[in-house]
Formats: sequence, structure tokens, C-alpha cells
Amino acid sequence: MEYFEIMRAEQKPDCYGGENCDELIPMWDAYAEGDKESEHSDADIILKPKLFPPGTIVSVKIPCCPKCGVNAEICECGFDWKDWAQNKYS
Repeated sequence: MEYFEIMRAEQKPDCYGGENCDELIPMWDAYAEGDKESEHSDADIILKPKLFPPGTIVSVKIPCCPKCGVNAEICECGFDWKDWAQNKYS
């Protein structure tokens, strides 16, 4: 099964945090497919940025249809995703 990356986030700390601007504040730099720019935020992406070292990369990938090749979110070829999921995960 091939996969299509729809979102990527990297732990890029704010190097000038704190009162003295000398603290590393964990931040996610996230980019989602279709966005014009990345978003630099300390908001959680299920995984808290402070739990990971700088440089950690989180990638979200969705399956591509084995019949038509497009990502599963926009596939309209009639591939039976329910049957695929039941065979793969049951």
C-alpha cells in the first residue's frame, strides 16, 4: 500500500523564550497539505512538543487507493475501503 503525506510537523523550539529570552520553548512547526504556510505553534498535536527533542518529525500519511492511485480522502473509483479495512485490521 502506498501512502500520501497530508501533514508534517517538526519540533522547532523557540530559542528566545522566557523572561531573559534564553529558554528553549518546545514548539511544533506544522504544515498541512493545501496550506500556503506552515504554522509555528505550541498547541498539542496529540503529542506534546515538550516530550520530544528538537528535530523530531511527525508525519501523517493516508493510504492511496490501490485501484486508482489517488489518496483515500478523494478516491471516487468505487474501491471498497470498508472491505479493505476489515481484511487488514480484523
